[in-house]
Amino acid sequence: MLKAVYEGIAFNLRWILEIMDKRYHFPPLPVLRVIGGGSHSDEWMQIIADVTQRRLEKVSDSQMCGAVGAALIAAVGLGGVYPDLAAAATKVRVEKKPLRPAKKTEISTTLCLTITNSFTKT
Repeated sequence: MLKAVYEGIAFNLRWILEIMDKRYHFPPLPVLRVIGGGSHSDEWMQIIADVTQRRLEKVSDSQMCGAVGAALIAAVGLGGVYPDLAAAATKVRVEKKPLRPAKKTEISTTLCLTITNSFTKT
């Protein structure tokens, strides 16, 4: 039962990423950085990697991510420290072992289409 909940959340995340790509023309995100309690579960993170077909990087010291992010944005805004957010983001420490998606499975794509179609038609 718990695996079904994890998969449901992963498919919802994939749906959101696809909407960002198509509707808002965001550049593709080949890597997702994950934080929080759920990121400590390798099983759940592997499900997300498999469903989204993206590499996951766990951020080190994730309990301080909000403060670190705010400090990096301030460092860009003040000028002189980092020229832009991309440069500041290189300072975020990630764990050494990223989670990579397993081979692309047709069932993930089919399930995602079925789920999104069922929500968009109601």
